[in-house]
Formats: sequence, structure tokens, C-alpha cells
Amino acid sequence: MNLPIIFVHKGDSFYLKYALESAKKFNPDSRIILLGDGVTVYPDFVEYYDLNKLNKYSKFLDKNYIHLNVSNPEIEMFCIKRWLVLLDFVEKQKMKKLFTCDSDILLFQDVTIDSKNYSKKDVVIMDGTNGCLTLLNKIKVLEYYKKIVFDFYKKGFKKFTKNDRISDMNFWKQLNDSKKFKVGEATKIIDNAFYDSGFLSQNYYLGKNDYGIKKLVFKNEIPFGEIKDSLVRLKAIHLQGPMKFYMKYYLQGKNNLLIDLRVNSLIWFRDNFSGKISDNLRNKIKKSMIKLGF
Repeated sequence: MNLPIIFVHKGDSFYLKYALESAKKFNPDSRIILLGDGVTVYPDFVEYYDLNKLNKYSKFLDKNYIHLNVSNPEIEMFCIKRWLVLLDFVEKQKMKKLFTCDSDILLFQDVTIDSKNYSKKDVVIMDGTNGCLTLLNKIKVLEYYKKIVFDFYKKGFKKFTKNDRISDMNFWKQLNDSKKFKVGEATKIIDNAFYDSGFLSQNYYLGKNDYGIKKLVFKNEIPFGEIKDSLVRLKAIHLQGPMKFYMKYYLQGKNNLLIDLRVNSLIWFRDNFSGKISDNLRNKIKKSMIKLGF
């Protein structure tokens, strides 16, 4: 049976469809599931579920969340909350295994086939602490994650110091450090291929282009990065932050100077004007971007 691929996302975003379409393109026989809040636009092949109805565990966080980070409180809380929503969903669906990733990730891999490389692992994450792309072979991992979160907000935050920045990555690190589960590493090169954990970070020292981002070469719409004068296949690309503007083109296997110039123009506009406009106008721009296919 093919692994279900699950996304958890809030609101309409121009880039969401590219993540969903890439998952379907390389995993045609997998269920593509979206647990969403206020998402109104998504492809027909997607199974959509309202995450607000999956609140068996997340309602605890709604009542007890304390923001202990310098980032946006709404975003940070949602990043933690999604794992509680996911646990509720997989229990209702009686799932045994699954694959989940962030909505700013493009997949270029059949994850069911690739999961054989991690059959001896209970869970596979990024960089030891990052759940942006996760293979779950044991649902008990999510149960323990929930326990860590509940324990922290009941009593653990008292140990918090000003230098800490609490996010879902802290809880993944605690789970990994507990040694209760066999945790695999998705960024490890296996059969000359790996999952990219962040396009702005330097996994395996991939070469950079003139704009300071990773230099990619596409062959038959599959991305490769150069490492020590050899090409390594990317099974996924995590296009976080402003790099989301590349998702449309990378899904098509396109990468050239004109695309770089266009994307950098969009990034410039975002950086210089996004913070100066009203939320209402920003939402209108987002809807226009979805219609125009940015």
C-alpha cells in the first residue's frame, strides 16, 4: 500500500498548489491529503479535511500556549499545533505509516519506494530537529511528541530562559535526545540522492549561483545539485521564505537567469512594500497571485 502524503496548512497561499501538485506528480498512487484551515483553493485530487474539527489534542494548546519566541505568535503556535492535529487525524483514519511535509516543499520522489531505505527507523526528520519533512513508520512517535508538548506547557516552561526560542523544533530535539525511538536523517545522501532541508542553508555544500542561492541543474524536470564536481539528485527542495516564488518554475523543471530576475523582483517588492500595506490589501494581492498563477 502506498504511503499517504499529508499537508497541514492555514489559509489560501499561491504556492500551496505547487506543493500538492509535485506530491501527486511523483506519487500518483498515494492519497494526497490536506488538513486545512480556511483553504478554499486546491486541486481536485486532494482529500480536504477541516483541521478545526481535529481538535481532540490541539484544544489543549489553544488554551495553554505561551509564546516564547521572537517570531510571529500565530505562525509559531500553528507549527506546534499541526502535530496534535495530525495525531488526531491518523487515529481517526487508523493509519500505521505516513509521510508529511511543509507546504513550501516540492517533492521529486516516490516516497513509498524511498521509505524502504528507512524501514529500520521509527521516524525520519531533517537535521535531527526539523519536522518540515517527516516519514512516520510508528504513530507512537506522534503520541510521545504530544506528551512532550503537554508536559512543557503544564510545567516545563518554567525552565525557559531568555536565550531560548521555543518552537516545534525544540520538541523534536527532545524526542530525538530521549533515544526512545530510532530517528533517521532525511538529509543524508543515499544512492546519490537526498532531501533538501532548506534552500537558504548549505546542505552538503551545494554550489551557489550569482544570487547566493543553491545552484540547480534540471534533467528531465528532476533537480540536481553540484557537490565536489559531481551531481547529486534532490528528492525534495524546501523553498522557505521568499524562495517560494521559485516553486512554480522548479515544478516545471525550469531554472534560468530570466527566472532569477523575475523572482528577485518579486522578493524586492515583498521586502519593501509588504509591511506597509493593510491586511485587507495584502489578502487581495494573495488572491490575485493565486488567480494569476504566481
